[in-house]
Amino acid sequence: MALPSDKSLLVGLALAGGVFAIHQNLTPSLADVRVAEPQDPDVDSAERTATLVGSALVTSVALMARDATVFVLGETVVLAMAWTYRHANLVDPRTGGVNPPAVPESDQVADMVADEGVVGYAS
Repeated sequence: MALPSDKSLLVGLALAGGVFAIHQNLTPSLADVRVAEPQDPDVDSAERTATLVGSALVTSVALMARDATVFVLGETVVLAMAWTYRHANLVDPRTGGVNPPAVPESDQVADMVADEGVVGYAS
């Protein structure tokens, strides 16, 4: 049995606040992320951890409440916080723009394969 609509909204908003608090405590401040070097693996790891913990909290509370509204409100905040931190981690502070992840050139890939001692098979 789902919660009444007024209680469902209240639980969903409280859960959204909990997700926000999880992100604030498990990740560096957004201002620090924006001025750090882009694609910092520590920031990426902290953001993923906060997203997983927030998502686990939302899922468990929504299952206990048996209410989709609680899940939708909570997961919307999880996705918004994850996107915000991932975007901030891609911004280059020197240019103020987003740098896409670097893709190695084909000769760099061949060098990496050679360095790892991987042997290609003839087809």
